[in-house]
Amino acid sequence: MKNDIQRAERALKKLSKKEGIPLEEIRREIQIATDDAMKNADSTAQALWDEMNYKGEKPTPEEVIAFLATKLKEE
Repeated sequence: MKNDIQRAERALKKLSKKEGIPLEEIRREIQIATDDAMKNADSTAQALWDEMNYKGEKPTPEEVIAFLATKLKEE
């Protein structure tokens, strides 16, 4: 998982540079979307969030990206 988070960090930095958007703005927007998504009462959505491992009170953008990338690889 650590390598996946490092890849997510690199991807966010690359996106920031490519689009000319500050990294913190990208992270903030992803965090807002994540916070909203975690409030979804749908049982399938909640099961997905329950599956996710994160260190803090809520997942970081990098943790979300790493988790979703792993889920997509599984499909």
